[in-house]
Amino acid sequence: MTLGQGERTSNICRNRLETALRRAVAAGELHLAYQPRVASDTLEITGVECLLRWEHAQLGSVGPDEFVPIAEETGLIDQIGDWVLDEACRQLATWRTRFEDDFFVSVNMAARQLRQPNFATRIQAALNKHRLPAEALEIEITESSVVHAPQETRRMLEALRREGVRVSMDNFGTGNSAFGQIRRLPLDCVKLDRSLMADLYTDVGAQGVTAAVLAMTRTLRIRSVAEGIEDPESLEMVCCLGCDEVQGHYISPPLKARDFADWLDAGGAAVRAQGRAAAMAI
Repeated sequence: MTLGQGERTSNICRNRLETALRRAVAAGELHLAYQPRVASDTLEITGVECLLRWEHAQLGSVGPDEFVPIAEETGLIDQIGDWVLDEACRQLATWRTRFEDDFFVSVNMAARQLRQPNFATRIQAALNKHRLPAEALEIEITESSVVHAPQETRRMLEALRREGVRVSMDNFGTGNSAFGQIRRLPLDCVKLDRSLMADLYTDVGAQGVTAAVLAMTRTLRIRSVAEGIEDPESLEMVCCLGCDEVQGHYISPPLKARDFADWLDAGGAAVRAQGRAAAMAI
């Protein structure tokens, strides 16, 4: 069968990206951005999610949606994942010492990483290296990465939780989400997908799903996080619905490490909290 021009172009682009990604790991082109997570009522920081970024000299900014699937398919995600975990823990240890705060760092984990037989050992090694307690780390998983995972993966997650490592489910509330999975998985937190927040004002369905997820998390005593909070109205709405934590550009966009430190120095979201309290008092 002969490939069409579009398919040939797609294959060429993918091969270029794969070659460039292999070089990027060695060349240090990958970096982490950090986006804070705060309590929805006080806006005090609870944790920070680290987000993988790639800046290529010729290709420019390459999105995770483009290169992470390639990294998973080629096995590069093992090397990249180890670097992300180590760098996130190193940076968190620096911040916790400097700011005398005990917020945690959240790291996204790919399905392939969860299937590594020594995954738990790698987690513990990173924590030990940077002298962090287990509760300083949260690993973010997706429903698709665990729904068909072997029982060993679930047992491994349960063991990590017993040690104190947090486990959260990312992007919940999309069309593929199954409420029944939540009660069968070892979870500390559920993150509501940003698409729900985008439609919260106009879509009754989004409002219903959001309310249902939040009711479920309260019943199961799992913390809830609303992603994609872009304005004060969205913040007020999820607060009224009983969401525990929020994350999004209204609080802060993803920041480079030095800019995140400046954000903390400036008081973080506490400045917004004071302004919000003053406005409500008027």
